[in-house]
Amino acid sequence: MRDGFRRRHLYVVLEDWHSGYSIRKVNLPSRSSESTARLPQALLHVAVPTLGSLKYMTPAFGTKIVVLQLGLDVNTPLVDVLERSVTYASGPCTRTCCPIFIPVSDNKLFVMDVHSFESCCWSRTRPSDLSWNLLPDVPFSRRHVSSYAVQPDEAILVSTKVDGTAKTFIFNLQDNAWKLHGNWTLPFNGLGHYDPSLEAFVGLSKHDGYIYICSIKSSPRIKCCNEQVYTKNLAEKHESATLVYMRRGKFCLVECVSIYAGAGEGQRHYKYRLMTFYLRYDIDGDLKLKHGRVCYYNLPHESTVTHIRQAPQAFWL
Repeated sequence: MRDGFRRRHLYVVLEDWHSGYSIRKVNLPSRSSESTARLPQALLHVAVPTLGSLKYMTPAFGTKIVVLQLGLDVNTPLVDVLERSVTYASGPCTRTCCPIFIPVSDNKLFVMDVHSFESCCWSRTRPSDLSWNLLPDVPFSRRHVSSYAVQPDEAILVSTKVDGTAKTFIFNLQDNAWKLHGNWTLPFNGLGHYDPSLEAFVGLSKHDGYIYICSIKSSPRIKCCNEQVYTKNLAEKHESATLVYMRRGKFCLVECVSIYAGAGEGQRHYKYRLMTFYLRYDIDGDLKLKHGRVCYYNLPHESTVTHIRQAPQAFWL
C-alpha cells in the first residue's frame, strides 16, 4: 500500500523491558474520558546493549524506527512497525552522544551531534544498506540549539539561543551549506512541524504548554494558540510532553503526568495523557484549538522515573 494511503497509528516506545525497549500501538481518543486504560501489549521488543535514554530513537524511512547505538562499528537496528520486523544496517561515521534527529522526506535522515553533522540515505532496493556521509560542521554549538524544522523545499532550519542572542540558520541540501537566516528563533522547543493548511511551522513551548506557530514567507510572524494544552487537573502534575503531527491541521499531545498517592517519590503513579486536537484560523486570523479529546493510559511499573521524565517517544507511522 502506498504510504500516502495507508492507515497510520500512534506508537509509543517505553523502557520497560529488562533487555531493551517495548513498542506499543496505542488507540487515540474517540471522545474525551477521565477513565484510565491499560496500555496495549507490546507490538514488539527491541533488545539493545545500552539502556538509560530513549533519545537515540527516531522515526525515519516510512514505517521504520531507527535505533542508534552509543559505540562505533555497531549495527543500527531498523524497526519496521508495519511489518513487525527488525533489520540491521551500518551506523553513523562518528560516535553518537547527544543526537538531534531531522528526518527529511521518506529516504533521508540528518543527525546533528556534539562534534558532527551527518546525513543518512535509505533505499527501498537495499533496505539494510544505509549510506552515511559527514557534512560540513555547523556554525553553532549543538548545546545552544533550541528548535529546528524542515521547510517544504527540504531545507533545514535550526534556531539557537546564546546569552540572549537569537539566531536561525538554514541548511540547503542542494549545496550542503549553512547560512544565517535571521536574528530570530522559532518560538517553540525542539522539532517544529510544517502544516500546509496553516502555512506555518507548529510546535510546543514546553515551558508554558502553549502551541505556537511561525510563518516565515517574508519575515517571521508568530502566533500563539488560545489555550494551554497541558493538563488542567489540579490532582495531576505535568512531567513531560511531546507534540505529534498527524495530518493537515490535526495533532496529538502525548503528555506524561503523575498523581500523588502518598509520601515519597515511590508513591506517585504515572500516566500518559493523550489529547488530539485541530488547529484552525478563525475569521480574525487568530489561532484556535478545536475538538480537543483526551484519554489516559497507565504506564507500566517497570518504566523508570528517569525515562518517564524525558519527553515521551511517540511516533505517528
